[in-house]
Amino acid sequence: MPLFRRLRGRAAVYNELLRSIADDLGLQLIDFWRFTEFRDPRLWAGDRIHLSPLGHERMAAKVLDTLTISHHLTTRSAALVDNALPVRSFWGNLRWAAAFAAPWIAKRIRRATPGAGIEPKFPTLTKVV
Repeated sequence: MPLFRRLRGRAAVYNELLRSIADDLGLQLIDFWRFTEFRDPRLWAGDRIHLSPLGHERMAAKVLDTLTISHHLTTRSAALVDNALPVRSFWGNLRWAAAFAAPWIAKRIRRATPGAGIEPKFPTLTKVV
């Protein structure tokens, strides 16, 4: 994503340090950084931060594949990834910036915490079945 290109170097160093720690501890690392198909905007929700349902499906399949666990996930996303990438328009990027980037920047300028003004979905302890 163009907005985050300036952070790419820092992220690369951070990821290499994580790989080194995982190797030292003998842990298997699911390396999202190397999953190039996640550059496809169709695998991301409208906020461009969270995965879409197809993105979650694809990630689950990649995690299970990396861990060499057999699975029978339907991979609608695999067929999607084989098609040409959609092109993001200037106006689409502008709408995203107004809806998601601008409010985030405004909160950072005001030094408000990320969750300021947002009420919890479940304010009391709720049993999940």
